[in-house]
This record gives sequence, C-alpha cells and structure tokens, in this order.
Amino acid sequence: MLDLSEELHLFRRVLREYAEVKIEPLVPGLCAGTVDPVEVLRGLATAVGLGPGEGDGTLRLSFAYETTPTDDLAASLVLMTELARVSPGLALVLGGSMGLVGGTIAASGTPDQQARWLGPLLRLESVGAWCLTESEAGSDAFGSMRTRAVLDGDAYVVKGSKTYISNAPLADVFLVYARVTGGSDDGEVRAFVLDRSLPGLSTGPPLVKMGADESPTAEVFLDDVPATMDRVLGGAGAGGREAVKRSMTEERGALPAIALGIAERAYEVALAHARNREQFGRPIGQFQAVQLRLARMAIAVEGCRHWVHRLVRGPRTPAVVCLAKAHTAEAAVFVASEAMLVLGGLGYLRDGRVEKLARDARILEVGAGTTDINLLAAARYELGLG
Repeated sequence: MLDLSEELHLFRRVLREYAEVKIEPLVPGLCAGTVDPVEVLRGLATAVGLGPGEGDGTLRLSFAYETTPTDDLAASLVLMTELARVSPGLALVLGGSMGLVGGTIAASGTPDQQARWLGPLLRLESVGAWCLTESEAGSDAFGSMRTRAVLDGDAYVVKGSKTYISNAPLADVFLVYARVTGGSDDGEVRAFVLDRSLPGLSTGPPLVKMGADESPTAEVFLDDVPATMDRVLGGAGAGGREAVKRSMTEERGALPAIALGIAERAYEVALAHARNREQFGRPIGQFQAVQLRLARMAIAVEGCRHWVHRLVRGPRTPAVVCLAKAHTAEAAVFVASEAMLVLGGLGYLRDGRVEKLARDARILEVGAGTTDINLLAAARYELGLG
C-alpha cells in the first residue's frame, strides 16, 4: 500500500465513496453516450476539491490542506486508481485532458500559452485531446508521420489526419504533432495547439471499441487548418522528438494507477464471490483450485501497488516508467481474466462487473505504446541506447 499522509488517506476514502455512490451508477449511461463524462468529472472536482495549483505554473492538484510535490503526485495517482475501480474509461478522459494535454502545455508551453490554455484545462472548463497517432504511424510515430505544417508567410497551415485519438469527440483543444515544411524548422516535428473552432479542423464519429467506452475515441481531420506562430508549443524551434518522449513518459506513468484500480476491484469482486458462492455444500473458496487462482491474483495486485509506489517515491526514470507500465498492464489483464473464471457464468455477464473490467484492461496493453514497445524502450534506456 502507498505510504500516504493522513490527508491523502482521507482524500482516498472520500474519492472511493463518491466514485461508488455517485459515479458507478452512471457508468452504463457513460458507455452508451447518454451521460456527458465531462459533466461527471466536473461534479467530482467540485465534490472533492480538485483544481490547479497556485502561482507556480505547474500541473498540480490542490486540496483544502497543504501538500508537498510528492503528495501531489501521489494524489493524482490515487485519483486515477479510485476512478478506474468504477470507470477506467472516465479515468482515461481525465488523464488525457488534464494530465497529458495540460501537463504538456505546463511543461513546454510559453507563459502566454499557459495563461491561454492551461488554466481552463485544469479547471475542466475545456477538454484536451493529444494527437500523435496516425493510421500509418503508430509505434513508428516519427518516421511514418504524414501530417504536415506548411509555412505560409508568417503562419502555418496544418494538413493531415490523426486516428485513435482519445477525447477527440469531446475536445475543445487539440495538441497536434506535425512535421514542419519550410523555414528554419524544416523537417522537424512540432506541436501545435489548435482549437476546435478553427476552420478545417473536424472530428469523426466515436469509434466502436472493445472497452473503455466512457472514453470516446475518434479520428481528427486537419484540412488546411491555419496555425499562427503563437500556436507553436513553446515557440518557434521548441518541442520535437524529445518533447514527445517526455509527454509519453508522463502518459505511461499514469496508466499503472489505472491498472491498479482495475486489478484491485476485480480481485475484491472475485474474493467476495469465493467466500459466498457455494458448490458441493461449501464456499468455492475452500477448493484449492480457487485458492491458487486467488493467490496468484493477489501477487499481481501487490505488484501493481509496488510499481505505483515506486513511481511516487522515485526515481521516476524513463526506464522505470516503461517497466511499470508494461508490468501493470499485463497484471491488470491477468487479474480481470482470472476474476471472470472465479465468477464462472456470472463473470461472463455484462452485469457481473468483471466482464467490463476485463475488456477495459486490454487498452493498457495497447495505449501509450504496446507492452512490447515499452519493454524494448526500457531495455534501451538500461543499455544507454535510447
């Protein structure tokens, strides 16, 4: 278990109660698209006192008490874990907007860009979408990138498309990566902060996915979108490959908390079922086959807790983040799948709870780099090659 302060233990208890009482009943509507995930998150923020930090221009969570930077990081991971216990997709909406887009602007944006876009993102007044992946540019995001930002006088024209973009149907702000054509940045990849209101920017309908339906995902189309110089993240000459790597590290660093939430909840459901479900005149938890499953599930859950703790306490190196993401993704898939087997027929039903967790867990092995890509990246970092 995380070594949390007394205040953060209270924060977690408040979060869990709110998530189970107020959010979990809304999950069917969130998945069907009849409930707005942003409104649900705004309600959560109001209820538990979430908001941006004061005065330092960094991405932080503030509470009704004093916190240290380590506490803020722990709080953000606790928040993702507790949301993921009831709605992994909703955790992805929040993480993609406030964490990934907001965090990238906080880390790399100019003061003017932070003043213009960061505050609204952190206050959930606007929603962000991080746009890197293309139909032909997934793991090879840089080498195969086709989206272009063509210099036209004193501004750019962005043309191309992005796919599998989380939050695209909801987003007001799009952080779009494109290869520059013309000027001193010719051939370099730069990030552009684009608003939905710009001419030529549109999104497709939500894609039908295996899970995480609370998090709408769609294509983004860029048909000669005008981008003035003030929309180049960090200003002319800033950004590029290293900035994207930093953003991906932050994204990967949040997913172990979601994995922990999925694994923890699936294990608790399976454990309760094993205690209460009777066959052959006794609870199924008394049979060794079930006990062995539960023991392996408990090991996997504790592994997730270890990695989340390591990410909070550090060192938070790129290699550690990649290893944490790869291991916890596999653990979440394993625990949710085993929970389905413990529940038997009930585990296969949509009303059985773990069926959804099992589907949702699979996104963790794909998003923010596949498990193989994260393992390879970790090895390269350890070898000093990447």
